Amino acid sequence: MNSLASNADARADIVRRLVIVSTAAALLLWVSNSSSRGQEAPAARPVVTATATAQPTQDFVDVLKLEAERSEQATRHEIGMVEQTLTTFTWIVGVVGAIISGVSAALFFLGLGSLRDIRRRAEITIQTEIKKLTNEADTKITQEVQKQANEANTKIDTAVNSVRSAFEKEIAELRAEFSARSNGFREEIAKMTQVT
Repeated sequence: MNSLASNADARADIVRRLVIVSTAAALLLWVSNSSSRGQEAPAARPVVTATATAQPTQDFVDVLKLEAERSEQATRHEIGMVEQTLTTFTWIVGVVGAIISGVSAALFFLGLGSLRDIRRRAEITIQTEIKKLTNEADTKITQEVQKQANEANTKIDTAVNSVRSAFEKEIAELRAEFSARSNGFREEIAKMTQVT
């Protein structure tokens, strides 16, 4: 009878310790997550737009600058999303771990499963959650990168078409000028041949 009472006291002591440790871990993760959310994102640079002017070369330079800035903004945005996802992931894993620790302690105390069974179930649950969160994060990142790439491609296509139309306009003007001058030369040659 004495051994049963001491065994129950030992179990109660183990459960108390596990609950304290899991609560402390959850509070620590919550505090670290709260402090990391106070950071502000860097201010975005103004976007340079490429417009058609009389200088097609300058337009092409503006197009290249625009592409470089859009690429830099997309990279910064991706890094921010990855950091936010990892912070959320760490917080969720901590909370899930604390919950699993508490449940494991309660099951152990009540004698509903061996420690090995509880550990195996916990590992399966954690692996499932990790796979689920990883897949969600990958999907979000892929969608955002595709969206940014599509926007950048649209702007680049618009700028390239603008530069192309400026070049075509310049070429048409040069052809018209060349044609006018060649006609003038022909008329002068015709007048000279008639005089002689």
